[in-house]
Amino acid sequence: MSKQTINDGAIPNDGQGDNLRIGAGKINSNFDEIYTALGNGTNLTNGPTIRWNIVDNGYDTAYTFTGAGFPTSTDDPVLYLYRGHTYIFTNSVNAIYPMQIRVSSGGAAYTSGVEGAGTETTIFTVPMNAPSTLYYQCTAFSAMGNTINII
Repeated sequence: MSKQTINDGAIPNDGQGDNLRIGAGKINSNFDEIYTALGNGTNLTNGPTIRWNIVDNGYDTAYTFTGAGFPTSTDDPVLYLYRGHTYIFTNSVNAIYPMQIRVSSGGAAYTSGVEGAGTETTIFTVPMNAPSTLYYQCTAFSAMGNTINII
């Protein structure tokens, strides 16, 4: 959606501008778009935000990533994430292939800075004290996933 401009008319009370209800609707739509682009739809995130879309590769063996930094779809890439940045993983196959950020391959869930773990949208704001290596992995098919290098 593009920015919606409120028509305020040429002069006060000329009857040409948007009424309050229409104007308020345009304002709400503009803010909804901002909050979706720069956060999770409800809250804004701090720092740069990167969005990736995830599907399965069709063989139950890999997550396929598309989005920023991937000129073509890529299976189970090694990820390089920056401390203080926010990453949004939209996993459209979450019902079958739930993704989890982990402390080691097959290890416990890493939860610091993670919102929506195990849902279609996982938001990960990398803490400044995050370990230098984490992992993303499917909780149903352990072969799906790879290393996350924290920079």
